[in-house]
Amino acid sequence: FPAETVRTDRFVNCGQHSNKVHSSAFRILTWSLPIGTVIERTPAFLARGSEKGIMAWWGLHGRLRIPLGYLILGDKGFDNTASCYVNYNTTLHPAFLTNDQFNLSQTGHNVQICQKRYTCEVVYSRVTNVKALYGTIPRERFHLFEPLVGWGHGRSNLCYEPLQSIDQ
Repeated sequence: FPAETVRTDRFVNCGQHSNKVHSSAFRILTWSLPIGTVIERTPAFLARGSEKGIMAWWGLHGRLRIPLGYLILGDKGFDNTASCYVNYNTTLHPAFLTNDQFNLSQTGHNVQICQKRYTCEVVYSRVTNVKALYGTIPRERFHLFEPLVGWGHGRSNLCYEPLQSIDQ
């Protein structure tokens, strides 16, 4: 979430900078089911913290209790994060072209992951579809940011139809 830069505190200023969006921002991680229901989220962190670092910290506090045997769909940045989950769940992400071509099994595997993973992006767009979270968050609204993001996550769960049928 892009945010106005704090210039009066050097520590906060440096912590706010995100290499991902190339500006000041807040970073939040959200876990959702393939049907689009949010099941867990972190509080807002200054964007300098890495997604893996935030996830490891959240996991240390026992918050990532996904049932044993369940697989996680995520970005390539979350590869090798099984140790963050209490039950050491594996994270699947689409492969990216690093050689001349994918073989047939890799292509089929990627298609299946992408078909299920799109729900993560839809959930994110639902959460950010709160007028007060549009654009850059002004400094005078920083104290409202956490409740607004909580509202966005709750609204995502309550106001939309499931993204996929439960039997898929």
